[in-house]
Amino acid sequence: MTNYILGINSNLHDAAACLIKDGVLVAAAEQERFDRKKHSLAFPSEAIDFCLQQAGIHLKEVDAIAFPFQSWSAVYKVMGHFIRYFPFTLLLALDRVKKGYLSSFYLNYSMKKKKTLSSLHKDFPFFHLEHHLCHAASAFYLSPFEEAAILSIDAVGEWNSTLAAQGHGNRIQKVFEIGFPHSLGLIYEAVTQFLGFRPNCDESKVMGLSSYGNPERYRKQFEDIIRLKEDGTFAINLKYVDYHLYGHKRMLSKNFIRLFGDPRSNSEPVTEHHQDIAAALQLRTEEAAIHLANELQRRTKLTNLCLAGGVALNCVLNEKVKRQTPFEKLYVQPAANDAGGAIGSALLLYHNINNNPRSFVMDHVYWGPDYDENAMEAALKKFNVPYVKVADIARHTAGKIAENLTVGWFQGRMEIGPRALGNRSIVADPRNPNMKDMINQKVKHREDFRPFAPSVLEEECGNYFDSNSISPFMLQVYNVKPEWQAKIPAITHVDGTARVQTVNRRVNPLYYDLIHNFGALTGINLILNTSFNDNNEPIVCSPEDAVRCYLKTGLDALAMGNFFCQKEE
Repeated sequence: MTNYILGINSNLHDAAACLIKDGVLVAAAEQERFDRKKHSLAFPSEAIDFCLQQAGIHLKEVDAIAFPFQSWSAVYKVMGHFIRYFPFTLLLALDRVKKGYLSSFYLNYSMKKKKTLSSLHKDFPFFHLEHHLCHAASAFYLSPFEEAAILSIDAVGEWNSTLAAQGHGNRIQKVFEIGFPHSLGLIYEAVTQFLGFRPNCDESKVMGLSSYGNPERYRKQFEDIIRLKEDGTFAINLKYVDYHLYGHKRMLSKNFIRLFGDPRSNSEPVTEHHQDIAAALQLRTEEAAIHLANELQRRTKLTNLCLAGGVALNCVLNEKVKRQTPFEKLYVQPAANDAGGAIGSALLLYHNINNNPRSFVMDHVYWGPDYDENAMEAALKKFNVPYVKVADIARHTAGKIAENLTVGWFQGRMEIGPRALGNRSIVADPRNPNMKDMINQKVKHREDFRPFAPSVLEEECGNYFDSNSISPFMLQVYNVKPEWQAKIPAITHVDGTARVQTVNRRVNPLYYDLIHNFGALTGINLILNTSFNDNNEPIVCSPEDAVRCYLKTGLDALAMGNFFCQKEE
């Protein structure tokens, strides 16, 4: 009998839905791609509808619904904390209610409403599952490993901020946990806010900025803020933070302000001082993650490691953990943030709770919607965009990239996760030393310190970078070989590194052909890749999204299906 499980992340940030069939992923998408609100908090109606349409089923055919949060558990666990710090925690209580404590109850209401709209009369079994176990499941059950150590690190779930576990077959067992307010995710969020960026949104900016700074300037200060303990865990020095009292209303204390000065407003220039704070924060977060990983390896003796949680989107940290611990193989699930909790909850229910065997490995990210040529052509005509239809879109686009055009590349099924990996991408020539600044200023409209990533043919990775390891999800950072840094400056970060995506011909043959054709023209088998979106908006989903983004930004061209559009000079 076919078993369908719908996984939903709702009313937390990064709302998303997924559908698994007998333990195999069928579809997954973030709600933000449909409602066009970045990190959408909305009930993911459109994401759910897409998943059901992709499978060709109705909601009444779903056997169970899984959700990666236990509101009642959260309320119970934090009650003592609220009482201890009352009345200061009134603001924290409001913040946490908004960000999830009532989310399980609202999910039930929303689903009942959806059933009514669909004229359905089935009582769905709801499974509200522990947040960090869902993160752990999203990494381990999608990995190729029969057994592995698992680290889930984010801001906070019901109560815990960190889970160390081990997976064997279809079972996950906890090893140790770290609870609120001791959280690497929250301290990173807090400093992100201090630096003038949006917490729980712009942490990748701080990661990129950190490469410009000197971590030694504030190393001692952050060693005091994030303290590594002899038992292999860590603790946040609470005299520097206020998020345990006021939530996101006031995340850092007066002691932090006295130490580092006033927070930067988002309109102020980024100075060397801000760069050095970012660098010290990044270094200490890496050291804490390495500390945790070493302790987990000591206890489990395993050689495979799975990383999950929002902190696992820090690709610099991931590579440091891989290189500086005894673990030999690493798997990071591409939607490691809370969007991936939708997938993890469905898999945790299917494997760990229902005791079903594993039969699926996630080796690509293309689980979203795709569109036929009729939809693409209709969008082009709607906006009166001139276009031509070409016989070989990969060869044609590669030639345009080699001529220094920036191209929006819209093909196949949309990616799950925050990285565009060749189906909703902006692609360009990595050889042009001005390309990084040009795309940041004219296309993406974002800070000039933000780097761009290379997509490289999998078998060619070791020619350009100091690693032959595959990195299909762009979640690891390699050093660009010294002899190549001046030849591919647009994807070489200020510290000589690059956030690499390796492209496999079997997984994405069209994107592979694009890079291969570019290599045939230039002798370089990699291209610059960044997400197809303007700053502060989600990655494009539909053909209409793609055309709008093409028209309103400084993109030179659009390759959508076999249609090619190019703006006049």
